[in-house]
Order: sequence, then structure tokens, then C-alpha cells
Amino acid sequence: MTDIGDIRTLIARCAHLCDRERHEQWIDQFVIDDFAYQVVDDPSPGGDGSYQGRDEVLAYFRAAASGDWRATHFLSEPVIDVAGERAHAATDFALVRLADSQPAEAGSARTTADTADIADTADIAGIADTAGIAGQRYEVAAAGRYEDDFVRAADGRWRFTARLVNHLPLTASQPARAQDAQDLLAAGSANE
Repeated sequence: MTDIGDIRTLIARCAHLCDRERHEQWIDQFVIDDFAYQVVDDPSPGGDGSYQGRDEVLAYFRAAASGDWRATHFLSEPVIDVAGERAHAATDFALVRLADSQPAEAGSARTTADTADIADTADIAGIADTAGIAGQRYEVAAAGRYEDDFVRAADGRWRFTARLVNHLPLTASQPARAQDAQDLLAAGSANE
């Protein structure tokens, strides 16, 4: 496989492990002790924050996956740049989850502000709510972009060194905050 193919597979593997709540396997895809993980505009129970290293990131991940906050990732094709032993990727994502067990009537309006905001996000992401099997409904719970930095580890495999999870705002009144993983790494090394 090529470097780009290996990195693409790594990004997809992380999404699959996250969806299945395989915390330990998920965290093993990162450079274990010295990586940065930042989350912006997070609608999950984990909330916004900057996390450094295995323990902090695992604590965030477990909080974000708690309760009924379970979803499936849909990823765009990542844009990957490789420069020797380092690489950067930008990947758009949408998290889709079961909304409720009642089918909505055709043309009916949403009844709560939260689901209306999520529907707005779905429109932004180009994904609409879909009626599922036996009347189940799905909604876009979150959408945004992953900005990832990678390094080729001593074993020859690519590993994440930083991930910025930049969510789209769920309401029109929330401004999007653009940042990339390079800024995150620079901020982290300035704090050392």
C-alpha cells in the first residue's frame, strides 16, 4: 500500500473503532504519550477542550461516547499531503444517529429547537434526515472537519500526532472557528 493509502485506512479505522466504542484500540492509533487532541464546538457530552496524551484523550472519548450519544461516522475522501516521515490530512465528517422510533409525517415540521438545529446542520452538510427501516429516523448529530497530523513510527506504520475536531456550529448564531492541526501543535509546544 502507498503512504496515502495507509493514512486513508488509518483515518477510516479510527472512525470504525470510535463507532464501536473500542477505546483502547482507538487510542492505539495515536503516538501514545505525546499527541494533542482538540475539540471545537462539540455537541456531545464530552464538550470542547484541548487534551494531551493518552489518559486525557481517553477520558474525553469516554465522556463523548456516554449515554445515548452513539452515532456512525460518514467520512469524505481525505485530502492528504505527505512530506517524508510526516503527513497532514483534512477529512470532512458527519455523525448520523437514530433520532427516534416514530416516523415523521411527510412535510411535518420538527417540534424541538435541538432537532431543528440538527436539521439545519444536515442541510449544511448536504445530508438530510432519512426515514429508516420500520419507521426509525436518523439525523445528523454532528458534522465538521478533522485536521490530522501524522508521523511514521519506528515500526513503519503511520500514527496520529495531533487531531483537531472542528465541528460545524449547530445554530446559525454560532460562528465557525477555523483552526488547523499545525496551530494546535504550535500552541502545545509553546506551553512546554
